[in-house]
Amino acid sequence: MEYTQEFKEAIIQKILLNPDRTVVSFAREASIPESTVATWIRNTKKTGKTLNSKKSKKQ
Repeated sequence: MEYTQEFKEAIIQKILLNPDRTVVSFAREASIPESTVATWIRNTKKTGKTLNSKKSKKQ
């Protein structure tokens, strides 16, 4: 299943703004596979960028 950029960013923001909760709890709440959400978080932390910033690299 594909998720919109806006949806991904909303989930990531919720996770980052609530460090007392686990990624798993957010994934279950949103009915998303835990591994998918973990990948979104890992990629966001690795790049240090938001998910939308990849699109802005057009020249």
